[in-house]
Amino acid sequence: MPAYVVDVSAQPGKLKEAVKHYRRTIVPALRKHKLYRDAILLVDPDRNRIRCVTLFDKACPSASEARAFFRARMARSGDLISGRPSLRKFALESELGAEPPRSKA
Repeated sequence: MPAYVVDVSAQPGKLKEAVKHYRRTIVPALRKHKLYRDAILLVDPDRNRIRCVTLFDKACPSASEARAFFRARMARSGDLISGRPSLRKFALESELGAEPPRSKA
């Protein structure tokens, strides 16, 4: 299963606003993609960093299409983001999921 990982630096003091922007604009746009499966948003408050891991079913957008998608939406973030987002493509090797509940003995 293909996955894209996008790393973004938020401006100092703007991390919460940048996360809201991600949730309000980028995640809904991802959900409209026909091959979208899931996304995980990770936040590092000590470094003002956001990492989005997006999973796709079997196939996914090309790297250039994914870059264009994220750049277009990050451009709308105004002064929330510093620098350029980095984007890398990975293959999901396995899903670990939550452990099933244990029965009470």
